[in-house]
Amino acid sequence: MPAALVTIVAFEHQFIGYSTIENWQDRHAQALEQLQTEQKGGAGWFTLERKGIRFAEYVGIIQLPGLSVEILPKADDPNRTGASNGNELKAVHDRWRSALLGMLRQVLNLPLAVPGPAGLAAAPHKMLDVFLAAFVQQADGVFRAGLVKHYHSAEGNRSALKGQLMFGQHLNQNLLHKERFFTRHQVYDRVHPLNCLLRMALQVAADQAYSAAVSARARTLLLHWPELPQVKVPQERPVLNRKTAHYGPALDLALLLLRANSPSLQQGKTQALALLFDMNSLYEEYVETLLRRAAAQAGAIVQPQTEKRFWATIKARPDVVVSIQPTPTDPRPARTCIVDMKWKVPKGGKPTPDDIRQVYAYCHLWGAQHGLLLYPWVSEAQQPRRGAFASSQLATAGTVITGQTMFARVLLPNHTLNPNLGRETLQALRSLE
Repeated sequence: MPAALVTIVAFEHQFIGYSTIENWQDRHAQALEQLQTEQKGGAGWFTLERKGIRFAEYVGIIQLPGLSVEILPKADDPNRTGASNGNELKAVHDRWRSALLGMLRQVLNLPLAVPGPAGLAAAPHKMLDVFLAAFVQQADGVFRAGLVKHYHSAEGNRSALKGQLMFGQHLNQNLLHKERFFTRHQVYDRVHPLNCLLRMALQVAADQAYSAAVSARARTLLLHWPELPQVKVPQERPVLNRKTAHYGPALDLALLLLRANSPSLQQGKTQALALLFDMNSLYEEYVETLLRRAAAQAGAIVQPQTEKRFWATIKARPDVVVSIQPTPTDPRPARTCIVDMKWKVPKGGKPTPDDIRQVYAYCHLWGAQHGLLLYPWVSEAQQPRRGAFASSQLATAGTVITGQTMFARVLLPNHTLNPNLGRETLQALRSLE
């Protein structure tokens, strides 16, 4: 009888005691420790303590043989959400699973069919299956459009002399078979690195999917996919051309899954998978994406991210630099603003000294008149704060630099992502004087 699947659902930065996890065994901790050791950057994902697991700022999915871990954003920590029972807490989990998937869809530009909280609640482990189902669908589309072929070199025995005769191998293998020729020759077939990567990811989908339908679809596609060798997973996305442009969405998902996969922990047919994202970076990139989309209509320009030398070899790079342009309703001259995103809830709604100093330094380096600290909204008790920085000899004469806090409503009252977050932030910047 197979061992029971151990499931953990936690918030980032939360501590989960081993004694509270049903069916927990020492082997699960050993597998997590091995995964952490072998995965690049895995040391910061979580800390295995004597009595439990303390998660860090990473959110996403960890899947090991017999163990499934989901780590959700911290804005719905049980101590702050008011979840008084299991049903309420489950609703909070489902809400933030949906929100997390929606943010990833925007930031990574992936064709994820993000279900609502009700859809996630209806099927366990749906968050991982959303990625797997999206990839299988895209891979199926690539297969139907036709797998690309290319020329590549191959070595082997042939019945006719074609290509370059490899004398050493020929004499070694064909001394008694004079009808054969060991050659290096050009072959035109589907043994293309892109096809190899998609097949490797299809195998991951077939092995990791909890949904029987997703797994079956992946295995069916593997039956029709040509047998191909495994290749090294590239660190950068391969450059696509006119013939391979249709591989784009499937390739992006394939690379995401393959980089998250850990074959060294393979047990039977089940491999480890760690699909984790730094929530701080995700929040920054998500807000920046919405700001860029809203900029044109809001009369603003979101400048490309640049860095400047701060001290010696230390460089500074703000999250977003925004240029507010004159409009018919606001004819004031163009002005530069700094937006710095922080995925945390400041105590009492007050920014920490380090946060406000950072914005002040950015304003000086980029010649900005305004600096905005953008925190996530969690309650009506949070109120924006605004004030002028002390005068500085480094600033342009007569220039007053102001700093302000704002609390971004990432989720609407109906618990869906706020599509107007970018426009609302730009409006707040325009209202600054």
